[in-house]
Amino acid sequence: MNKNVEDYKKAINKIEANESLKERSWVKMENNENKMKINIRQVIAICASFMIVVLAGTLIFNNTFMKKSNEENGSPLLAEIELPRLKDFDQLKDILEKGNISNNRYVESAGMISLTEAESTNDAPVPQSSSSEATNSKNGVAANSTSSNNYSKTNVQVENVDEADIVKTDGKYIYYVNSGKVLIVDSEKLEKLAEITVETKNNYYSYSNVSEIFINGNKVILLGTENIYEVPETKEKDPTVRQYGGNSVKETNVIDYNYRKTYPMTVARVYDISDKSNPKLERKVGIEGYYKTARMIDNNIYLIANKSVYYYKSSEIEDEQLLPRVLDTVKSEEVSRRAITDIAYIEDCNSFSYLMIAGFNISNKNDATFETVLGAGEEVYASEKNLYVTDSIYNYGILINEYKSKIFKFTLNDGKISFIAQGEVPGGVHDQFSMDEYNGYLRIATTGENIFGGDTNNLIVLDEKLQKVGEINGIAVGEQIKSVRFVGKVGYIVTFERIDPLFVVDLSDPKNPKLRGKLEIPGYSAYLHPYDETHIIGIGQNTKTNNYGNTVNTSMKMSMFDVSDLDNPKELFSVDIGEEYASSSITNDHKALFYYKEKNLIGFPVLTYDKTRESGFEIYQIDLAGNQFKKYGELKKSGSYWNNVRRIIYIGNNLYSLTGDDITKYDLETAEEKGTLTIYDNTTKPVIIYDYIEN
Repeated sequence: MNKNVEDYKKAINKIEANESLKERSWVKMENNENKMKINIRQVIAICASFMIVVLAGTLIFNNTFMKKSNEENGSPLLAEIELPRLKDFDQLKDILEKGNISNNRYVESAGMISLTEAESTNDAPVPQSSSSEATNSKNGVAANSTSSNNYSKTNVQVENVDEADIVKTDGKYIYYVNSGKVLIVDSEKLEKLAEITVETKNNYYSYSNVSEIFINGNKVILLGTENIYEVPETKEKDPTVRQYGGNSVKETNVIDYNYRKTYPMTVARVYDISDKSNPKLERKVGIEGYYKTARMIDNNIYLIANKSVYYYKSSEIEDEQLLPRVLDTVKSEEVSRRAITDIAYIEDCNSFSYLMIAGFNISNKNDATFETVLGAGEEVYASEKNLYVTDSIYNYGILINEYKSKIFKFTLNDGKISFIAQGEVPGGVHDQFSMDEYNGYLRIATTGENIFGGDTNNLIVLDEKLQKVGEINGIAVGEQIKSVRFVGKVGYIVTFERIDPLFVVDLSDPKNPKLRGKLEIPGYSAYLHPYDETHIIGIGQNTKTNNYGNTVNTSMKMSMFDVSDLDNPKELFSVDIGEEYASSSITNDHKALFYYKEKNLIGFPVLTYDKTRESGFEIYQIDLAGNQFKKYGELKKSGSYWNNVRRIIYIGNNLYSLTGDDITKYDLETAEEKGTLTIYDNTTKPVIIYDYIEN
C-alpha cells in the first residue's frame, strides 16, 4: 500500500472533533435562531466533525506530499517563486479592468482623485533586540528611555529601527510638527528658533503638508503628502463685451483654464540644521501616493506610500498616466515615471493600488532605489534587515469562502530595497505588532474565519523564505484579536468578544509553537507594553453590555500582568482611568506613549466626553512592590480639538506638554510650570494652509 495513503488513514483514525468548537458554533446559532422548532445540535456536531476530519486529513496528506516533494527537489517550492513583473500596458489594463468591476474602494484617473486613501520564551520571556519595541536586550530597559541619553525617544516596535513621529528631541532642541510646519525650539529657553514651511513651486496650486519627522544628527527629515495640481493648459479668449450696471465693458485677456489634473506625492525632505535658525533643504525623494509610514535605520530612510489606480475601457486615460511617478533631486528636479516593466504585481490580488517604496541614505548622494508592487500595502513591519508588507485577499463565492493575507519580504541594505520572498497565511493582520522577526523566523498572528463563518485566530511561524514551519489554529473561536506582542521566545495575544482572554504562546521551538497559559478578565487590552522579563503592561478599555445586548466601551483600564509562569499568567493590579466612554490615542497609536523607565513612569493622552469635553494626559508611577499604579500627575485642558494634549516628552528633569496651541514646560518632580511657548492664539491660528500661486 502507498505509504502516504497509509499515513493518511492512521491520521484520520486518531482525529477527534473539537467539542469546544461544536459547542461555540451551536451557541451562536442558538442565539440567532432561538425560535427554531427543531433541534439541530446533532446535525451541526456531525457536520462539524465530518468537516474537521476531512479538512485535517487533507492537510495532513498535502503536508506529507509537499514535504516529500520539497525534499526531492532540494528546496521549498515557494522560494523559487518571484513576484512577476508586468510585460506591457495591455496586461496592466486587463488586470485593472477585471478587478475594478468588483472593487470600488478607490477611484483615480486622469484629472480626478479619491481622497479616501488619506483617511486613508523559555519559561520566562527574554527580550531580544530584534523583537523589542520597548525593551533592551541586556536589561529590559525601554528603548525610548535609555540611561545614557536622558530624554524621550519615540516608542518604537523594534530597537534600532526608528519610526517617524510628530515630535522628536535630541535632548537640547524640540522638533515639533504643527499645522503642516516643523518648529525647532530651544527646550531650555522655550524659544522658537525656526519654522520650516514646505515650499511650493511658482507654477501650480498645491496642498503641502508635513505628517511626521525624523532627526539624525544635524539633519531633520520631513515626511508628508503633497497634492499637486499640474499646470493647466491656458489660452486667451476673444475680447468680450459685458454689461455691468448699465455700462458696457470690454473684457480682454480672458484666460480659459482647462480641468486641472492632480496627483498625490509622498515626499521626504532632508534639511541641514547645523544652524538651527536657518534650516537648508538638501534633498527631496518622492513617490506618488499617500504617505503610509516610514522607517529610519542608521542613516537610511525607507519611505512607504499607497497609490490607487483605476482603469476602464471607456476611459480616455493615456498609458503613461497609469505609471506612478517618482522623484529624486540628486538625479533631477523633475518627477519621472516608473517603467511598465518595473512594476511587479500580485496575481490574485483584489486591492488595486500601488505599493510604493523608496530607500535612500541621507549621508551620501547615491541614487534612491524604488520598488513598485500592484496590489499590496496594508500592514507594515520592519526589522533591522527586512521589511514585511501584507495585503488581504478575499475570495467569496457559492463554494468558496477564503480570507487570507499575502506577505511580501524585502531586504533593506544601506538604503537599497530588494524583493526576496512572498508567502501567505490564513486570515487578516490586525496591526504591525501582529508581526515579529526573531532568529530568522517571522511570527505572525491573524484573525480569519472558520467553516461556519465565525472568527478564529491563528499564530503562524514562517522561515526566511516565508515557508510555514509551525502554527497554532483555532485560538479563541468567535473572538477577534485586539492586540499582540512578541518578546523574545514568547508571544502574547489578546482577543475579545465579551471578556479579555490573554493567551501566552511559547515560541522557543519555532516549528512547534505551544499555547501555554490563558487569563480571562473583563474588558480588553488594545496595546501591550513589555515592562521587564516577567511583566507586561496592558492598556485598553473596560466594557459593559448596553440595553441592546451589545458590548460597548466604558472607562479606560491599565493592567500589570505577571507572566513569569507561562502556564499561569496573572493580573497583579490595575487602574481604571477616566470617566465613562473615555478613550486614548494610545489604543491605535503606540507612539503616543510616555514611558520613563528609570523613574517607573508611564502615561498617555486621555479624552473624556462629558459636558466639558476635557482632554488631558495622565501619568502613573509603576509601583511593582506595592502592587499598584499610583497617580503621578495629570494635565487637563478643556476646549477644542486644537487644544488636545498630543504628546508629553521629558528632557532631564523637565516635562513638556505639546498641544496645537502651545508647548509648556513643567518640573518633573514638583509639577511647577516653568514657562509656555505660545504657537497659535485665537487670532493667529491657521484656518487654511492652501497656497495659490499663479505666474
